[in-house]
Amino acid sequence: MIVNRQITLWFTFSDLKIKVHHGDISANERLMLNVRGNNMELYWRTAIGQNYSGIAAVGFFAYSNLDSILDGDFVDEECGKREKMGMNYWINSDVVTVTTANMQKTKLREPVNFTLRHNEVCFF
Repeated sequence: MIVNRQITLWFTFSDLKIKVHHGDISANERLMLNVRGNNMELYWRTAIGQNYSGIAAVGFFAYSNLDSILDGDFVDEECGKREKMGMNYWINSDVVTVTTANMQKTKLREPVNFTLRHNEVCFF
């Protein structure tokens, strides 16, 4: 039997938090998850959609250090040639993704709120 639980996983360039809920969910019950100082908040009813089966899950990913792949090279789409633009690039926050166990492809009925942690960037 699945019980209500929260799972947190850490990887080199990403962290994941999963919240699983089994049983009745109040229409106004909110879910809040925090990963690497980034927050996500939504109503469970937004995550489960119209056809609730009794089990719901939401995963919140935060990808860090993605600016390490931004080396200033860009690909010219016409010829496929890489060009060095001579600039450095930084990402000011982690990149985040949310996924649910809801397989319906519908528009969200309500907003999902994110608060992103600002990364400190040192300029030389």
